[in-house]
Amino acid sequence: MNLAIASLFIGTVAALNEVTPSTSRKLNTDNVPYTFARSPPEWGHPYKATNMQVPCEGSGWLGPDRQGSQYAEGGEPEFYFILDLGSSIAIDRLRVRNRNWGPNLYCTKDYEVSVSDSQDSGYGAPISGTLINSNAFTQDIAIGQSGRYIKFQALTYCVYSVALSYLEVLMSPTASPTSPAPPTGSPSKSPTGSPTGSPSNSPIGSPSNSPTGSPTNAPTVFQGPSSSVTAGGAAAGQSTSGAAASSSAADSLYYPDWTQADGGCKTGGGQPLYMTLDESTWMLATLNDCCERYYGWMLNECKGTSGGAPSGLWYPDWEGSDDTCKNDGNEPEYMALNFDAWMHSSKQACCDANFGWMLNECLGSSASTTDKWFMDWDLHKCKRDCAVGTGASCGGRAESWDELFDTRSACCSNKAAWNPTDCLVD
Repeated sequence: MNLAIASLFIGTVAALNEVTPSTSRKLNTDNVPYTFARSPPEWGHPYKATNMQVPCEGSGWLGPDRQGSQYAEGGEPEFYFILDLGSSIAIDRLRVRNRNWGPNLYCTKDYEVSVSDSQDSGYGAPISGTLINSNAFTQDIAIGQSGRYIKFQALTYCVYSVALSYLEVLMSPTASPTSPAPPTGSPSKSPTGSPTGSPSNSPIGSPSNSPTGSPTNAPTVFQGPSSSVTAGGAAAGQSTSGAAASSSAADSLYYPDWTQADGGCKTGGGQPLYMTLDESTWMLATLNDCCERYYGWMLNECKGTSGGAPSGLWYPDWEGSDDTCKNDGNEPEYMALNFDAWMHSSKQACCDANFGWMLNECLGSSASTTDKWFMDWDLHKCKRDCAVGTGASCGGRAESWDELFDTRSACCSNKAAWNPTDCLVD
């Protein structure tokens, strides 16, 4: 990225950072400090990888430019980093905020995350997904695995390179139900000693039968629930007698369904066993409470309400190829859910806010003209401020920095005094 482009977009980047604070959710999970066992390649100061450890660091991390290379927009094998948590822990999830710099020049799109207890080998099956392309939202990546090292690989990214704003590691609240302790030892085969005194009475008769046999060497140890936890938080292989008793009560509560890509809360049974065994931690009485705790960044979708923007508003179409604003109702979900910040009542207002450096291109045929005269420096002639082909001497829409004149003569006298004759002729 050269300095010209950096200065060109800095205003837009600042505006995006100020629009909406990051959405975060209150979970019964602990934040885990980490260091970089393997730092990713960096664009340079101030866009360092360590910025991802600070929630409010505005610069974030940017990778080196790859536009025009074989790794443009994806496939760069060096775009990964490895986090070191210091020891092996049960990892609940990653909380990530993307970095949409430009916009759409620097960001992370598709990713893979894997976990291991060794930095160089032994990584489990990768967890893949796509990040929301916005600075304004945090997004949780469910892990549900144990390990010391976390590898994050950016598979695809924006036009120039990869970027992230913030990454947080959250520990699992509970790895598994506690297994019963085994017996302390085997019973002895023989009595410990003689009786302390004589019997109080004589036996009433002979024993009815012979003894059945000696006791076994040791009691059978109870095999408790498995301690392994599968991705998404579901406990594997658990079995306990208390589960059936509490299941019917838990089935009336709401729980987060982390098995689905789009999330949401459910009720009526089907929750993992570890939630049933600790329903006060994981489950809630109402759909609203569950959505607010676990899906606060997509509350309307979780609750099944539209939450959409009023029709007719204009939004910046950063995914399209024509760099303009549209009001076709196809705005991204994060804009619809926060339309006060992202959407506008007119195309002019939308273009002013999001495409100020290329205003005429954004406005297109809706841009207003003045019919006044300006100097076309490519032709060294004065042209009229009107769309090409709509009238005599029309030179297209004047830019905001062009000086306008009421007559062509005044324009040529002021801007082409050394050759006014050629200036006056098309």
